[in-house]
Amino acid sequence: MKKINTFWKITLVLFTLAALFIAVVVGWHLYKHRYGIKYSEPYTRNMYKHYYHNGTLRLFNKTTNKIVTPKLGWVSAYRESDSLAVFCYKNKRGYLSLSTGETVVPAQYDAAWIFSEGLGAVVKNNKLGFIDKTGKPVIPFKFTFNNLLSKKIDYVFKNGCCVAESCGKKGLIGHDGNWVLRPEYDYILTREHGFWVVEKNKKYGLLDKHLHFVLPVEYDHITLADDGVVVANNGSQQKLAFDAQTVLQPFVYDEVKKLTYNTGTFADEYGNESETSETSDCFAYRIHTQWGLMDNNGDIITKAVFDGIEALSKNLFDCQKGDKGTILDSNQITN
Repeated sequence: MKKINTFWKITLVLFTLAALFIAVVVGWHLYKHRYGIKYSEPYTRNMYKHYYHNGTLRLFNKTTNKIVTPKLGWVSAYRESDSLAVFCYKNKRGYLSLSTGETVVPAQYDAAWIFSEGLGAVVKNNKLGFIDKTGKPVIPFKFTFNNLLSKKIDYVFKNGCCVAESCGKKGLIGHDGNWVLRPEYDYILTREHGFWVVEKNKKYGLLDKHLHFVLPVEYDHITLADDGVVVANNGSQQKLAFDAQTVLQPFVYDEVKKLTYNTGTFADEYGNESETSETSDCFAYRIHTQWGLMDNNGDIITKAVFDGIEALSKNLFDCQKGDKGTILDSNQITN
């Protein structure tokens, strides 16, 4: 009887150890799958980004062979011209060193942008202000920040100016925080070449780097391209040189698409019905948000003044504007 009891005791111990081992292995794999490193990729010259299964990341310094950050939500893209990067930790923004990965400005802001011309735009309690690279406030938190609308704007200095907002209107401030362009515009955008596109009452204008108007606020849309300024007005669009006078291309469009129309239905041998269609004699082209008609040779039939265009036949088109539609015959239209 003793031998039987001893056998079962040994069996129970072995079974318990095996179950414990399996539980540890399964637990480790579950932990690794949820919290472990999913993959890594280079970040800076001496740092890697370790991405985890739960969507977070940490920076690994190759020089010190150490993890240098807690698990972050994200970190801004690396640019060689930058010394600091924005990071997100527990839904707050701060800045870290791009050479070491160490935190320079703790995560305490609701939003933050990369440094430009020595200043970084940050948001606290729905107010926008600017700090230096040590985290010291330079321009007070006195500018309006709308969480839904303002995030569409890059709050970075260019040519000594940065977009700021007051009472729902945008203007430009200098390094001292004072207005250099009064806040009376609905939107302001800049790219390279030193120009500023402004929008007011759904009309667009263009300022040069000295804040002089080179195009008045009277155009339907203005886009800054790499090789010129694309200007739309009254259903037409052209590309100008950066002097805003020389015409590089007399006509440009943003999109073109074929127009097809339904010619009926047919049923296959199993009774399944399908629609048949043919291509019309025209294309629809888009300028900003409006559409126009062009023929198969690329010649313009109508200006881009419609909200949408649908083909009804080879030469008949339903052109919508607002809640109204107009039937146009391409054979009878003269632009």
